[in-house]
Amino acid sequence: MTRPTFAPLARQLLRKAAWLALLGALLIAITQGFSQYNAKRGELRRSLDDIAHAYAALLSTAVWDIEPETIERLLKAIVEHREIGFVRLDVHTGQRFDEGDKTLAPNEPPLRVPIPYPNATQGSIGTLELYPNATHLRALAQDHALKALFGHLLLLAVMFVLIYLIIRRDLQHPLERVADFARRLGPDNLTVPLDLKRSPRPTHDELDEVADGFRTLQESLRQHIGNLDAQVEERTRQLADALAEVRALSVTDPLTGCYNRRHIDERLPPEVVRAERYQRPLTIVFLDIDHFKQVNDTHGHAAGDAVLRTLGGLLRGGLRDQLDWAGRYGGEEFLIVLPETGIDAALLFAERLRQKIERTPIEHAGNTFFVSSSFGVAQLGEDEDAADLLARADALLYRAKERGRNCVCTG
Repeated sequence: MTRPTFAPLARQLLRKAAWLALLGALLIAITQGFSQYNAKRGELRRSLDDIAHAYAALLSTAVWDIEPETIERLLKAIVEHREIGFVRLDVHTGQRFDEGDKTLAPNEPPLRVPIPYPNATQGSIGTLELYPNATHLRALAQDHALKALFGHLLLLAVMFVLIYLIIRRDLQHPLERVADFARRLGPDNLTVPLDLKRSPRPTHDELDEVADGFRTLQESLRQHIGNLDAQVEERTRQLADALAEVRALSVTDPLTGCYNRRHIDERLPPEVVRAERYQRPLTIVFLDIDHFKQVNDTHGHAAGDAVLRTLGGLLRGGLRDQLDWAGRYGGEEFLIVLPETGIDAALLFAERLRQKIERTPIEHAGNTFFVSSSFGVAQLGEDEDAADLLARADALLYRAKERGRNCVCTG
C-alpha cells in the first residue's frame, strides 16, 4: 500500500486560514466598495445640486435675453465638472440645448432644477437637467475599494506572519517533536520521555496531555515488556524442564530409574572410544538377579517388580556422580559402566554391591524375602570395541552362574 504524502498539520491550518482570511478581505472590500459607491453617489447628487443652483441665475439671464452662445458656453462650463457627464436645458419656448456625453450616465436619473425668471421669485422659463458622470462615480468607488483591499491585504499579511510565527512556535515545532518521537518509539527507546521544549506555563493544553499520554504509554510498555520477559523466561524454564523430563523419560527405565537399553546402546560406544583415545581405564559390570523367575513364580510379578525397583535404587545410590552410570540391559540384567576405573577397583565395587544386595530385604504385600546377584566384571582391552567388551562381560556373568551364583567373576 502506497504511503500518503506527508503534509504538516500546521501548514495545512495556515493554508486554510490564509484562504479564509483572503476571502474575508475580499468580502470586506466589496462591502466597503458598495458602501463607498453609495456615499459618493450621495456626495455627487449634492455637488450636482450646488452646481445647478450656481448656474441657474446665469442661465436665467441668458435664456431671457435669448443668447444661445452664452447658454452653450455656460453649459460647456457645467460639463467641465468631472461629476457631470451630460447637461440639458429645456426652454418653455420649445428650445433645447444639450452638452456632454449622455452615455457617461446611462442609468443615472438626472437632477432637474427650474430656471427662474430674472428678478422674479416665482415661475420658471425652463428646466436644467444635470446627469451625473457614472464612469467617474464608479472610478471613485473602485479606487476606494482597491485602496481598502490593499490596506486589508497588508494588514492581513502582517497578521498572517504573526500568526505563522505563533503557530510555528506553539504548534508546529511541538507537533514535529511528537511525530519524531512517535517514529522512534520502540522497545529499545522507552526510557527517554517526550520533551516538547516548551517554556513553563500555569496551564496545560492538548499537547501537554499528549506528552503525559506518551509517558504513561512508555511506563505501561516497560511494565508489559518486563512481564513478557518474565513470562518468556518462566516459559523457557518450564520448556527446558519439560524437555529434560522428556529426554530423561526417553532414556530411563520407568521401573528401576536406571537408563534403558536404548541409552546403553547409544552411550557405551562413545565411552569406549574416549577411553581408547586418551588411554584411560574403563571397566563394565554385568549383573543378573539369581533365580528371578522363581521370585515371580513364588511371590508374583508385582514382587518381581519390587525386586527390580530395589535393585535399581541400590545401583543408583552406589555410583559416583557425573562419572559412573548404570542401565537395565534387559529383564533382570543390569549393566554398570565405570569410567576411569581399573579392574581391581571395579572388583571391589562389585563385591560391595553383591553384599549389599544379598543383605537388603525385599518388602512386598506383608512378606519379606532376600535375593542375590551374579556379576561379570571386564576391563576394556586393547583393540576391543563396545560389542567385544559386552560379550566378554556377559561370558564372565555366565561363568559366575556356573560357579553357583551370588559371586563375582572376572578374567
